[in-house]
Amino acid sequence: TAEVRSHRATVERDQLLEVLSALAEPVLVVDPFGELLHANSAAEKFLGLKTGKGAPPLVDQMAPFGDLNNLLSEARRRKATTARTAELSLTDAEGRPGWFRASVRTLAQAGEAEATGERSSLHGAMLTLADISAHKVMQQRNAEFVSAASHEISTGSQDLAQPTESQAATVEETAASM
Repeated sequence: TAEVRSHRATVERDQLLEVLSALAEPVLVVDPFGELLHANSAAEKFLGLKTGKGAPPLVDQMAPFGDLNNLLSEARRRKATTARTAELSLTDAEGRPGWFRASVRTLAQAGEAEATGERSSLHGAMLTLADISAHKVMQQRNAEFVSAASHEISTGSQDLAQPTESQAATVEETAASM
């Protein structure tokens, strides 16, 4: 019956919201107008959001997070379902800097976007953040190691060439004296 289907849909929605809220990575969901529809607890903590009663905050008003705003705004303006990933240097609400992989995807009504691909079926965007700070530190260390090794190889080759040239001069002098 319709009542059973409605109850199942409500239970399924609540379960999905519970799963989304339990994720360790920050997740934001916005509507086509930039109003925040959902922010899990990790996103609220990272961004310093206070989501409670009242009008939902506009994502464009998250001042210190301009790069995230731009990614979300760009996704909302797209005429078709898209996904984009960017690596960003961000500072959380508590002032801790880090590197994050921001993944943004437009959201569409189930089934409609695949069939039409039109803007009318789009209903917002979702952003997830993954902390890649440790990965960036390793990349930096690798780059420094390669740079130091390259320098050692290039200067080491010059040092090796100098004795060889002096040895060649000694051999020439010895040959000339014979």
